[in-house]
Amino acid sequence: MILRLVKYKIFTDIERTKMFYQKTVSSDQYCNCDSCLNFRLAINFLSQVKKFFASLGIDIYTVCECYINGIDKNKKILYGGFYHFCGHFLEHENMPVKKSKNVI
Repeated sequence: MILRLVKYKIFTDIERTKMFYQKTVSSDQYCNCDSCLNFRLAINFLSQVKKFFASLGIDIYTVCECYINGIDKNKKILYGGFYHFCGHFLEHENMPVKKSKNVI
């Protein structure tokens, strides 16, 4: 799948991404900090994000790292997390990026 993000055009390898997540353990499976314990509950409310991640082959429940990002004006806790996907850059708006032989 080709994904355009702002100035970047990215090839996403959905099958390799799915294979990665089948072999990866979510950070909340081995950490008992408040961020990890609550992150899984918080992402249940992100239906549009879940759909987008699924289209890239990303398992939203297998977060590589999560954290508390702050508190908003309504005193709700804001969470953040890191996810990975396989692919490579195809081009930048101003400069094409050459694909390396070592790109995943």
